Amino acid sequence: VQADQKKDAAVQTEQKEDSSDKKDDIEDLLQVSVSDKEIGKDENVYLISDATGSVYDTIVTDHLINKNQSATLEDQSNLTDIKNKEGDEAFTQNADGTVEWENHGEDITYEGSGSAELPVDVSISYELDGQAIEPEDLAGKSGQLKIRLDYKNKTTQTIKVDGKEEQVSVPFAVISTMLLSDDHASDIEVENGKVMDIDGQKLVIGYACPGLTKSLKLATYEPTEDIDIPEYVEVTADVTDFELDF
Repeated sequence: VQADQKKDAAVQTEQKEDSSDKKDDIEDLLQVSVSDKEIGKDENVYLISDATGSVYDTIVTDHLINKNQSATLEDQSNLTDIKNKEGDEAFTQNADGTVEWENHGEDITYEGSGSAELPVDVSISYELDGQAIEPEDLAGKSGQLKIRLDYKNKTTQTIKVDGKEEQVSVPFAVISTMLLSDDHASDIEVENGKVMDIDGQKLVIGYACPGLTKSLKLATYEPTEDIDIPEYVEVTADVTDFELDF
């Protein structure tokens, strides 16, 4: 899960090392890159969670574009444990929340830890042969598996509709993916998504826009009552000696 929002937290050293490895794996899979040199700053937030969706570490990477070849670059940030990822330029973290980087006309890419509240939460539940099961009990089991991802949009704003103030959810499109090995999973289906073949594995891609149906009041108006905007993702498969590494 990625969110364009800054975070701020301290984490245990051994946990952060493990999280950094996971973040690097995610970057390799997604091939994250910055191509638009006019944006000034590009930020990615990597949420490291357990199998239920509970986040235990948040890693933020910021790419500062030095469009004017400036001798210093300044950024507003509330991250901790800041590290320069692609150079040896030093920085000063000021009391007002700004981070000032020494520079020689180059871009700066830095990483830090965050803990600001996330705009969207995800919870993951599992069923095997119609019975709820904890993820730690699922490893090595066989049967019909159901994995459901439920999202909660926690970000709202107040707008005026026909002269009245109403609170609506800020629209987010949430994309979730998982890799299932052909050796352990077959007959894979996904509600609100699709399945793709990739090197002997199945890439499951799910999408949702949590809170949007309620905010738009689609069920209230006849022309829109049949419009279906996904709020969750559900994956089913026949599994043998199940495992899920990623």
